[in-house]
Amino acid sequence: MKPLHRQQVAKPGKIDQLIKELKTLKASADGDAEPGTLRFDILRAGDKICVVEKYTNAAAIYVHVGTQAFKDYQDRVGGLIVEGSESSVFWDSA
Repeated sequence: MKPLHRQQVAKPGKIDQLIKELKTLKASADGDAEPGTLRFDILRAGDKICVVEKYTNAAAIYVHVGTQAFKDYQDRVGGLIVEGSESSVFWDSA
């Protein structure tokens, strides 16, 4: 299993819109189109967002990023996130 931890900071006044976009992406991740997505949780602390994702394997990650929902998310969030604030880490089991 491949867990992913992603952090972002919303631009001032954009947190609600960012969460809305992430919830749309979560609906796809939780649906039948992505059976290899085991977890997609959205956490918030002020204007900071943490998304915790877990996939059955690397192929499931490619399925996720290949969905129309992911492509739409990428197209819409550029103006919502503070430039340079996004970081992603794939974790391996210890």
